[in-house]
Amino acid sequence: MENGLRAEVHDDAIQVLKPGTSLFVTFQRNSGSGILEAQDFLGRRWASSEEIEFVAAAWRLAYVEAKAQGWLRPMSVRSL
Repeated sequence: MENGLRAEVHDDAIQVLKPGTSLFVTFQRNSGSGILEAQDFLGRRWASSEEIEFVAAAWRLAYVEAKAQGWLRPMSVRSL
């Protein structure tokens, strides 16, 4: 748990939420490219600094969880 956040794995997605708030973001596994894609978060143009910090922390937690699940494959310089 990073900064009080909780990660839940559901099939090919990782949902990160901040207990006690309405903040959450879902990261979908893209098996074709071996990356995570953020979905279902904020949903508007403007965000508060708390929301921006949440999304950054959520990404870090989801990345760690995705690596633990074996979802991410190493990128080569050639694939960039």
